[in-house]
Amino acid sequence: MQPFPSSTVALLVALVALIMPSSVQTAPTKCPHSCITIYDPVCAKSTLTGVMRTFGNPCELNKYNCMHPNSYVFVYKGVCFEP
Repeated sequence: MQPFPSSTVALLVALVALIMPSSVQTAPTKCPHSCITIYDPVCAKSTLTGVMRTFGNPCELNKYNCMHPNSYVFVYKGVCFEP
């Protein structure tokens, strides 16, 4: 059995190098599809507008932020109240 010519080996290495970045990707972040239905409100503030928003529970806030990165930051437990 004869060894592969060096040009064939170089071509194979180049093809593998081209294929690798697309096949070795990190898995997409999996956001929760649903949260518990227990009402335990949390108040959060938009990082873009500063508007306060009440989420039904911490899971709902985390779920929203997972789907819309860096949207809201936790402020306090309870319903948001702005005078």
